Amino acid sequence: MVRILRVILIAAFALVLVNVPATAGMLYDNGPDPGNILGRPISLGNSVTDNFVLVSDAQLGWLVFSTWLSPGDTPISVDWTITSLPFGGAMEASGTGALTVMSASSQANSSGYFVYTVSMPLSVSLTAGTYWLQLGNEVVTNGDAGFWGQNNGPSSAREHGVGAIPSEAFTLFDNGGITPEPGTIALFGSGLLLLAGGLRRSRR
Repeated sequence: MVRILRVILIAAFALVLVNVPATAGMLYDNGPDPGNILGRPISLGNSVTDNFVLVSDAQLGWLVFSTWLSPGDTPISVDWTITSLPFGGAMEASGTGALTVMSASSQANSSGYFVYTVSMPLSVSLTAGTYWLQLGNEVVTNGDAGFWGQNNGPSSAREHGVGAIPSEAFTLFDNGGITPEPGTIALFGSGLLLLAGGLRRSRR
């Protein structure tokens, strides 16, 4: 029984490793959202665009960004475009992405909003260069406004109708995927411990 338990634990640990992509999957990182600076409106007719630089040709697979929402709301989707210039230039790609919640703050920030880290799939081939990622028409439950979390990162940014602004929190990954949240790994590890305990009790 001990041998079987060891095999199960080793296999499960290998599964976790397989599902954690290499850091090479990150194509551009504008930094995380500290959650207490500002949320820029990306719904109800508002939009924001941030630039990013690709040092080589790449296939974009995932976008991860921060969104601020009112209590009781959850993110559903957002419209996105990638262009050569802010709010214009050559249209490289566009679409509507379904948002998956990766993490959420346990309480509202000083502005009264909950901060979510969300992801959505992309499938865009781009050559090396500088591009602009625009987000708008975010849809959330209850029809409330959604905001893109500002983090004052290295990107340049523009808000429609406002002009130049500090940049927002986002990261672009290739098709290799995105790293699971620490909470997911911890939950999986807890399951393994319960399994081990059950097997040991069955021996008795």
